[in-house]
Amino acid sequence: MYRISLLVLAAVLAACSLFSAPSASAQALEGPKSPVLKARTDKAVNDLKVAIAGFDDSKAEFPKLAEQIEMARVQMIFFDNALSASQRSKEQLTIVATTSERVLSEMDAMTAEIIKQLASRSVQGATARK
Repeated sequence: MYRISLLVLAAVLAACSLFSAPSASAQALEGPKSPVLKARTDKAVNDLKVAIAGFDDSKAEFPKLAEQIEMARVQMIFFDNALSASQRSKEQLTIVATTSERVLSEMDAMTAEIIKQLASRSVQGATARK
């Protein structure tokens, strides 16, 4: 459980770092095609994929997550396609923003489901011991 929560936190931080606005001077130095910005973006994308893989690893214990994991994977395809486009347009940036938001939303829902199931197991275990 803690591993999954840490993965979600890492993914949220990755997405936040992806969309945090650098200072005007940093933007002037880096530009939209800078290697620094690309490295930041690649790291954030990798962090999101690692988090999804962490949830995938927990499917056996939490089978209700399978559909949400698949939805997050589909959103990552759109996310990757928008990021890998040669020309950056407003539409592609919107796709990046909305798909990353959907991925994080699915991760939040998966985390809530895991917490719900663990709480239920805890209550059932306590009831069984009485």
